[in-house]
Amino acid sequence: MKEFFTILLAVVLALVLAVSLQPMDLAPVDEIALALQENGFAVSIEGPEGSSEFLHGERYRLILNDNTETNVTVYAYKNAEEAHKEAKCIHADGCGMDYREGLSVGHSVQISWVDAPHFFLYKNVIVQYIGSDWEVLSSIETICGEQIAGLPYYEPARIAPGLLCMDESTKAFLRVTVAGGRPDGIVVELVNGSDKELYYGEPYKLYRENEMGGWEWINQDMVFTMPLYTLPAGTQKTLEYRFEEPLDAGHYRITKSVGFEKPGVNSAEQLEVSADFTIE
Repeated sequence: MKEFFTILLAVVLALVLAVSLQPMDLAPVDEIALALQENGFAVSIEGPEGSSEFLHGERYRLILNDNTETNVTVYAYKNAEEAHKEAKCIHADGCGMDYREGLSVGHSVQISWVDAPHFFLYKNVIVQYIGSDWEVLSSIETICGEQIAGLPYYEPARIAPGLLCMDESTKAFLRVTVAGGRPDGIVVELVNGSDKELYYGEPYKLYRENEMGGWEWINQDMVFTMPLYTLPAGTQKTLEYRFEEPLDAGHYRITKSVGFEKPGVNSAEQLEVSADFTIE
């Protein structure tokens, strides 16, 4: 009987060891890279790297078109259950984590991204893309489905009905939403639905409607400071801003001066886009 239990224990240990030595399934990383390649991106895979402070999976970077600043990060986990468990910790807007269920319980992280965050879940991986390029987002979406967290994004061909356009010929769109329903922050989405590159560098301007129906400028220069940007045709830029003091209830307007280059003209054509929002 003692020999039987010894053999049984050896078999159990062998099974546990075999399971622990099973290689991590990295097929999803290759599938996502292939989807990006099929949409015209040159993709090189770097990794594995150690886990970040934000997500704990084994980290791989998909470098697009040999530009290290344009990349998609894929976090691989031992199985789909672990990936799903950590995905539940990501804030809805993609700007933070509340760890639970054994993942540094009680520990929270907040991050200010350089561009709009987007997170997707697929099999045993979490996909992170920080940016606003529709071609990148749609490539990931074909494999992973809709994002599980992050700021909104739109297909350029479908944006017109929901966004305010001040110039139909150039098709520049602007929309503002109140961040998380709180009056101390807004999400501004600037979309270039045209076939021309868009230039913008001046800060957004914020106005509040007064009792006479006019618009009074509210000085928020410290909030809206930004470097000069260009926005390629068919892409968008999504940024979140936080005010030091919450906005009072009322109707507000955001405006933005942008420029398009005309063929054969040295200077850019200037136009102003705007969008209204309400604080209740």
